[in-house]
Amino acid sequence: MKILDIEEQIGKVFNKITPTGRLSKVKTRNLTGFVCALVVSGIEKEKKYLDEKTFKKYMKELEKCGITEKYLREEHEKEKFKRKDQKVEYVELIFDLNNQVPDGYEPPKSQYNIEEMIGKKFK
Repeated sequence: MKILDIEEQIGKVFNKITPTGRLSKVKTRNLTGFVCALVVSGIEKEKKYLDEKTFKKYMKELEKCGITEKYLREEHEKEKFKRKDQKVEYVELIFDLNNQVPDGYEPPKSQYNIEEMIGKKFK
């Protein structure tokens, strides 16, 4: 299931209209973010980061939407397998910040002399 499908599934249960008539998707967004974190990090890791009460509340709310713990574990395993095959290549970039001017460049000459200005200011 794709993330947009999951968000839609959660939205069917938790999207609500506020007293002002606006559609509120706050709960949907929070639960979708929680699902993403569970799929990427795993249930055990997320249990460590969240308060136990909050974790259980979110899991119950996901079950109301038809998203089970078993499904989340399976998705995490799939994600872990995808990442295992990914290769990350590093490129070393070297910047020589001392030689950043073109050949023949001369710094501009100022009509002001900083030593004279400082000297006049403090005398």
